[in-house]
Amino acid sequence: MLFDYESVGVALHHLFLNAVKYSMNDTPLHIKFPCEDGIPRIELEMISLPIEQNEIESLYDEGYSGKAARKLSLSGDGSGMGIAKKLLQLNGAKITVVAGLPEFSRLGTEYARNKFTVEFAKKHIRNLKI
Repeated sequence: MLFDYESVGVALHHLFLNAVKYSMNDTPLHIKFPCEDGIPRIELEMISLPIEQNEIESLYDEGYSGKAARKLSLSGDGSGMGIAKKLLQLNGAKITVVAGLPEFSRLGTEYARNKFTVEFAKKHIRNLKI
Protein backbone atom coordinates (compact mmCIF):
# COMPACT_ATOMS: atom_id res chain seq x y z
CA MET A 1 0.00 0.00 0.00
CA LEU A 2 1.35 3.38 -0.99
CA PHE A 3 0.00 6.74 0.06
CA ASP A 4 1.19 10.27 0.54
CA TYR A 5 2.27 10.47 4.16
CA GLU A 6 1.73 14.23 4.56
CA SER A 7 -1.78 14.38 3.11
CA VAL A 8 -2.97 11.31 5.05
CA GLY A 9 -1.42 12.85 8.17
CA VAL A 10 -3.43 16.05 7.65
CA ALA A 11 -6.63 14.02 7.09
CA LEU A 12 -6.09 12.02 10.27
CA HIS A 13 -5.29 15.20 12.18
CA HIS A 14 -8.72 16.61 11.27
CA LEU A 15 -10.44 13.34 12.09
CA PHE A 16 -8.72 12.95 15.47
CA LEU A 17 -9.28 16.62 16.33
CA ASN A 18 -13.03 16.30 15.72
CA ALA A 19 -13.18 13.04 17.66
CA VAL A 20 -11.60 14.66 20.71
CA LYS A 21 -13.56 17.91 20.36
CA TYR A 22 -16.99 16.26 20.23
CA SER A 23 -16.44 13.33 22.63
CA MET A 24 -18.05 13.28 26.04
CA ASN A 25 -15.58 14.22 28.79
CA ASP A 26 -13.99 11.38 30.74
CA THR A 27 -14.94 8.69 28.22
CA PRO A 28 -12.50 6.64 26.15
CA LEU A 29 -11.66 7.23 22.52
CA HIS A 30 -10.81 3.86 21.01
CA ILE A 31 -8.44 3.93 18.05
CA LYS A 32 -7.86 0.60 16.31
CA PHE A 33 -5.77 -0.39 13.31
CA PRO A 34 -7.28 -3.65 12.03
CA CYS A 35 -6.28 -5.25 8.75
CA GLU A 36 -8.89 -7.62 7.39
CA ASP A 37 -8.50 -9.44 4.06
CA GLY A 38 -5.40 -7.38 3.37
CA ILE A 39 -7.33 -4.12 3.69
CA PRO A 40 -5.90 -1.78 6.35
CA ARG A 41 -8.34 0.34 8.37
CA ILE A 42 -8.30 2.95 11.07
CA GLU A 43 -11.33 2.87 13.37
CA LEU A 44 -12.28 5.53 15.89
CA GLU A 45 -15.04 4.60 18.33
CA MET A 46 -16.26 7.08 20.87
CA ILE A 47 -19.16 8.43 22.86
CA SER A 48 -19.71 11.80 21.24
CA LEU A 49 -22.35 14.27 20.17
CA PRO A 50 -25.09 12.52 18.22
CA ILE A 51 -25.08 12.63 14.44
CA GLU A 52 -28.46 12.39 12.77
CA GLN A 53 -28.66 9.92 9.88
CA ASN A 54 -29.74 12.63 7.46
CA GLU A 55 -26.66 14.75 8.21
CA ILE A 56 -23.92 12.13 7.75
CA GLU A 57 -23.14 13.09 4.13
CA SER A 58 -23.41 16.80 4.98
CA LEU A 59 -20.55 16.43 7.49
CA TYR A 60 -18.19 16.61 4.49
CA ASP A 61 -19.72 19.77 3.00
CA GLU A 62 -17.64 22.90 3.38
CA GLY A 63 -19.11 25.17 6.03
CA TYR A 64 -21.36 22.50 7.52
CA SER A 65 -21.36 21.78 11.25
CA GLY A 66 -23.53 19.15 12.88
CA LYS A 67 -26.82 20.09 14.48
CA ALA A 68 -25.68 19.10 17.99
CA ALA A 69 -22.39 21.02 17.63
CA ARG A 70 -24.22 24.18 16.51
CA LYS A 71 -26.67 23.87 19.39
CA LEU A 72 -23.77 23.85 21.88
CA SER A 73 -21.79 26.55 20.02
CA LEU A 74 -18.99 24.03 19.39
CA SER A 75 -19.03 24.27 15.63
CA GLY A 76 -15.90 25.36 13.85
CA ASP A 77 -15.65 26.59 10.30
CA GLY A 78 -16.96 23.29 8.96
CA SER A 79 -13.97 22.48 6.79
CA GLY A 80 -12.13 19.71 8.67
CA MET A 81 -14.16 16.68 7.66
CA GLY A 82 -14.41 17.81 4.04
CA ILE A 83 -10.65 18.25 3.85
CA ALA A 84 -10.13 14.86 5.47
CA LYS A 85 -12.45 13.11 3.02
CA LYS A 86 -10.87 14.75 -0.05
CA LEU A 87 -7.33 13.96 1.07
CA LEU A 88 -8.23 10.37 1.87
CA GLN A 89 -9.92 9.94 -1.51
CA LEU A 90 -6.79 11.24 -3.24
CA ASN A 91 -4.95 8.43 -1.49
CA GLY A 92 -7.43 5.73 -2.48
CA ALA A 93 -9.11 5.61 0.92
CA LYS A 94 -12.67 6.21 2.03
CA ILE A 95 -14.24 7.29 5.28
CA THR A 96 -17.51 5.98 6.65
CA VAL A 97 -19.56 6.91 9.69
CA VAL A 98 -21.81 4.71 11.78
CA ALA A 99 -23.90 7.06 13.90
CA GLY A 100 -25.49 5.64 17.00
CA LEU A 101 -28.69 6.77 18.64
CA PRO A 102 -28.45 9.05 21.68
CA GLU A 103 -28.11 6.86 24.75
CA PHE A 104 -26.14 8.98 27.22
CA SER A 105 -26.74 12.36 28.78
CA ARG A 106 -24.55 14.69 30.79
CA LEU A 107 -25.68 18.09 32.02
CA GLY A 108 -28.57 18.06 29.57
CA THR A 109 -26.41 17.19 26.55
CA GLU A 110 -27.08 13.94 24.72
CA TYR A 111 -24.32 11.67 23.43
CA ALA A 112 -24.19 8.57 21.24
CA ARG A 113 -21.76 5.78 20.34
CA ASN A 114 -20.27 6.80 17.01
CA LYS A 115 -17.74 5.08 14.80
CA PHE A 116 -15.59 6.57 12.06
CA THR A 117 -13.71 4.16 9.78
CA VAL A 118 -10.98 4.97 7.28
CA GLU A 119 -10.48 2.13 4.83
CA PHE A 120 -7.48 2.11 2.54
CA ALA A 121 -7.60 0.42 -0.84
CA LYS A 122 -5.84 -2.88 -1.19
CA LYS A 123 -3.11 -2.32 -3.73
CA HIS A 124 -0.67 -4.83 -5.08
CA ILE A 125 2.65 -3.45 -6.21
CA ARG A 126 4.80 -5.59 -8.47
CA ASN A 127 8.51 -5.40 -9.12
CA LEU A 128 9.07 -2.62 -6.61
CA LYS A 129 12.77 -2.45 -5.82
CA ILE A 130 14.10 -0.16 -3.17
